[in-house]
Amino acid sequence: MPPLRRSCQALLCARLRSQPATCERERYRASRLTGAEIRIKTCNNDPRQAKQTASVELIKNPTVTKGTKTPKQAVFAGSMQLLAGIKLCTGRVLTNHPHYEDKDLRERTRQVYQVYARRSPEEVYDILRAVGADYVVLENSICYERRHRRGCRLRDLLDLANGHIMDGPGENEPDLVPASHPRFCEAIKTDDAAYSALFTRTFQNKTFYVYRLKKKRKKSGKVSPESGVKQ
Repeated sequence: MPPLRRSCQALLCARLRSQPATCERERYRASRLTGAEIRIKTCNNDPRQAKQTASVELIKNPTVTKGTKTPKQAVFAGSMQLLAGIKLCTGRVLTNHPHYEDKDLRERTRQVYQVYARRSPEEVYDILRAVGADYVVLENSICYERRHRRGCRLRDLLDLANGHIMDGPGENEPDLVPASHPRFCEAIKTDDAAYSALFTRTFQNKTFYVYRLKKKRKKSGKVSPESGVKQ
């Protein structure tokens, strides 16, 4: 394996590890606040969290908030950073818990992160269903990440792991090939029939998009008595 690919795969593994991305729990706990006070300060747009207005909008949305029309046992998929806040503020069931880590969880997280790779809507749907997801939350900050240089963005790491060339100008390993599908997190926003047949958008703001996974329609197995052909 080329050195660049090895280093990028190592970086992907590191970024799949659960990290205390929402450090509010630890920071507030250090200040000797009670669990209820931690939740109130973290989930109710603390003035120190002015930049997280979009996150508060997401967490307070009826789709995400527990005790609303969304079933209590609905399972949410998303990034480890975001799911930490959703778990703290809503108690929702998650596909990959951000405060626990082992080999299986890292692989599950890698699968969930395929929403930021170039995969078909059918592939992503099947992946999310396989990990038990009912809803998936997409983040523009990951889908259109600019914070890291080319080759270190999460979408680049996923492209490399999937054998696809990366976005933008620059060198690529000779064995990488163009992907046959657009990037899922971008293409799903077009509401193309291939995506809308499997996913329904239930919430969006400037940062987050929430989609509910539809139930796949079962193909009819009826046989026409005249033709003997399945309809």
